[in-house]
Amino acid sequence: MLVVAMALGSLIVATGPAVGASKSFDLYGHNVTGWGSTSGGETMPGPTMTVDQGDSVTMHLFSEDGLPHQFHIDYDGDGAADAGEPLSPVFSGSITYTFTASTIGAFTYRCTVHPSMMFGTWVTQEVTVHDVAVTSVVADPTSVEPGQPVTITVVVENQGTAQETTTVTAFAGSITVGSNPITLGAGITDAVVLTWDTTGVPPGNYEIRGEASQVPGETDTSDNSLTDGTVTVQQLPPPGGDLKATLVGRGAWPGFHHFSVPRRGSIQTFFGKIGNIGPDAVSAKVVFTVYDGAGNAVGGTESNVATIPLGGDAVVFGEWRAGTGRFHVVAQCWFDSNGDGTFDSFDSNTKEFSFAVVL
Repeated sequence: MLVVAMALGSLIVATGPAVGASKSFDLYGHNVTGWGSTSGGETMPGPTMTVDQGDSVTMHLFSEDGLPHQFHIDYDGDGAADAGEPLSPVFSGSITYTFTASTIGAFTYRCTVHPSMMFGTWVTQEVTVHDVAVTSVVADPTSVEPGQPVTITVVVENQGTAQETTTVTAFAGSITVGSNPITLGAGITDAVVLTWDTTGVPPGNYEIRGEASQVPGETDTSDNSLTDGTVTVQQLPPPGGDLKATLVGRGAWPGFHHFSVPRRGSIQTFFGKIGNIGPDAVSAKVVFTVYDGAGNAVGGTESNVATIPLGGDAVVFGEWRAGTGRFHVVAQCWFDSNGDGTFDSFDSNTKEFSFAVVL
């Protein structure tokens, strides 16, 4: 029996992380007939009992002969009950004994009182844990114009005990950005980088999500997906159209052209003449910018808006309160190039004039 115990003890594997299922066994002992899983069913050796590493094991122990017995699993095969080895209290009736199967291997279990008659094989199996998790998902940049690329980095960790291959996918809202497989050893963390082409993507805010596909045997899938942050696809300004307008003739002049404004603080009226150069009716206005004698911008005004038929022209005006001094005005025509109500274009042609306020 000592040879058998030593051989079985040699299969010991270092203790690993607990998994935590529950197992229960009935074991009946007799000093002549051995151990059995039913009353009167004792054999030598007794039944082989198998559990997984980390299981919580409950032993219902019965003395069939009324004699004292003690259940022991001999991890190191030395025939003695050592520290850390499962060892029940001595019993001569029936007891319940609970322990955690933390050491992997095949061992001899025995009665310490009758070791040569009451023995059997105990097996604690290594449990393979399959578990991958997304631990981070980051998008850069987080605000783009349509067509600008976004880099999405998905970090995945293998939280199990075996090498795994999982497919990592990035999402922007309901849009699938892309997928790549990744292989990770046990406990290894790595990143998958995917690029989102936002060409044609409608403006809006898109939640960024990373997912790792479930691997065979995986039961904890709650952390296979992670949503973190948003990317804003901006609204582009409306595209320019074909409508055009320009300053024509003299184009712009002060209300008292060639004359000084008689007193400080008076209202000066600026005029501009706009011509429609096609191809359809256009809305336009004139922006007047006022500079002082040193060339510094000191104010300005916008004219009223005129809608001008094709080939026509219109005179518009704006008002500005004048101070004392000499001033120079630059007038520029702005127009709605596509008829959407936005003054999105201007004519590079400008008109300029000067005037003075002497009192």
